[in-house]
Amino acid sequence: MLSTYRTKDDFLTGVSAQLDAQGTDVNIRSALVAGISAADDELRNGNRGDQAQAFHLRVGSWVIRDDDLPLFEGVNSMAAAVTVSLSSAGLDWPAVAAALTAIANICWRVWRKGARLTRRQISVYGFLKANGPMPIAPLTAALNKGGKDFSEQDVASTLKSLAELELNDGQIVALASEDASHEWKALKI
Repeated sequence: MLSTYRTKDDFLTGVSAQLDAQGTDVNIRSALVAGISAADDELRNGNRGDQAQAFHLRVGSWVIRDDDLPLFEGVNSMAAAVTVSLSSAGLDWPAVAAALTAIANICWRVWRKGARLTRRQISVYGFLKANGPMPIAPLTAALNKGGKDFSEQDVASTLKSLAELELNDGQIVALASEDASHEWKALKI
């Protein structure tokens, strides 16, 4: 199924409805929709002047495809867990919301560029982005405290997969990298 929207507001209402269908908390939903909205703006601004314009193709509509649904599910699951983790660490809601917005933004941009992130990749990336650079063991502990059930081996293999993601255009990008002290950090593309 393909849902097409004539306006950005209608599109964002559709995104919100997808998150509502999963029982997303209203505050979390608002932060995620804000991130997806900003990412969509960035993607559209980046497409100006490309070949789609040269061939006079219509690029003004907004679309939610069935294959976008796993992203909404993964981002929703990650957001709920990150919220619990950051709130229990003493962060106030505006800081948590900012983190969720940034994570949703990056995940949507990467997804729309063709990298099909798994739920595990979204969770590991989200926790790494929200909690800052860290080695695998503390990241695994944070994920498990947030309600995920990952082993250190699961997290290590997921981080390695995030270090080499292939986009639609064949470009390889990294969403995570390891430094010399074996700390991993989330990257933004």
